[in-house]
Amino acid sequence: MNTIYAQVLDINIEVIIKIVLYTCFVFISAFFAAIETALLKYTALKFEVKEQIKKYISVWEENPEVILGTILIGTNLACIGIGVLNTSLGLWIGWSIIILLVLGEILPKVYALTSPSFIINYGIKWLVKFSKIVSPVTNFLVNLSMYFTSIFLRIEKETPFFTKKDIQEIVYKEESISGEEKQLYYNIIELTDKRIFDIMVPKEDIVAVDISWGLEEIINKLSNTKFSRIPVYKDNIDNIIGIIYTKDLVLAIQNKELLILDDFLREAYFVVNTAHVIDVLKQFKQGRHHMAIVVDEYGSTVGIVTIEDIIEELVGEIYDEYDIKEQKLKKIGVDTIIVSGDESIKSIEESLGVKLEDEGVATINGYVVTKLGIIPEIGDKFVINNLEIEILDRTKRFIKKLRIKKV
Repeated sequence: MNTIYAQVLDINIEVIIKIVLYTCFVFISAFFAAIETALLKYTALKFEVKEQIKKYISVWEENPEVILGTILIGTNLACIGIGVLNTSLGLWIGWSIIILLVLGEILPKVYALTSPSFIINYGIKWLVKFSKIVSPVTNFLVNLSMYFTSIFLRIEKETPFFTKKDIQEIVYKEESISGEEKQLYYNIIELTDKRIFDIMVPKEDIVAVDISWGLEEIINKLSNTKFSRIPVYKDNIDNIIGIIYTKDLVLAIQNKELLILDDFLREAYFVVNTAHVIDVLKQFKQGRHHMAIVVDEYGSTVGIVTIEDIIEELVGEIYDEYDIKEQKLKKIGVDTIIVSGDESIKSIEESLGVKLEDEGVATINGYVVTKLGIIPEIGDKFVINNLEIEILDRTKRFIKKLRIKKV
């Protein structure tokens, strides 16, 4: 009797151990699923993490393929363990698949999408430590993958881990980000590819003065401009020799101290038209510049760019007290209006007698971009919430004018 009891007890203990191991493997699978999702979201949004965690984050940023390889190894080991124990326990394979999918994949990924910072703050440390343990295997697999990829697909090793389109799609699908914030993200992403010739004021629109001009000519030019800094050239616009601040000239004229324009000349800052906008913005910050003369490869003047031009690429048009704004909303029929992209949602609702869905945006530009996920092209027509909308004008970053008709 005691022998039979001992055998039953041994069997029960063995089953309990297997169930505990089975549960552990499911949790291991869940951990790797959650940390992978959290890291991908961090790459897209760069949210705040604990200071002591940043050194582990840098491992991910420097070697994402190695960390992903580690996650793949961990996930496969967990799946193998679950498969072996599933057979040993005699479980129906269908239940095992359901448990693995729901508890080991779907739920942890959903949680990681809603609380990525928590997952990273408390999980990445252990992931990096595990990565060091299996590094010989992951390094071998990564190098092997790169080797076959270079042979068969002719793809260079250094390729972007995330494309611009990938990041835009992630931002668009993120419900916690408002429409206007999404637009700002889009603009930041687009700005990384832009060059100075995309945003500069062209040569023919430059307001400048000749170094040889007299006092009367200078005053006439200043009275017809709103700019605080004006380029100064010698003989022709291709030979810009400096910049004057209008405030310096105004004070000098008031105090009757203006002798020659050269006395007030400040050094001009030059950039090439092919320079990346982001790089020029950094140069502006480091050198405390507000304006740069844009030149081509031959040194000829092709335009000017200011820090305001760059900021407007991010936040849209900036109006000051000198700018003349067009009428933002114009009624051309009982149920039809033409509006500026920065017109408020409230004004459009009042004008057409409609109620638009709350998308967390303030302007019609933000509303349309949030609904479509893109900035539509000029001439595009579509219907949103019983409103027929046609794009009349746009820039690379902003819908400038729309025709809206209630249908």
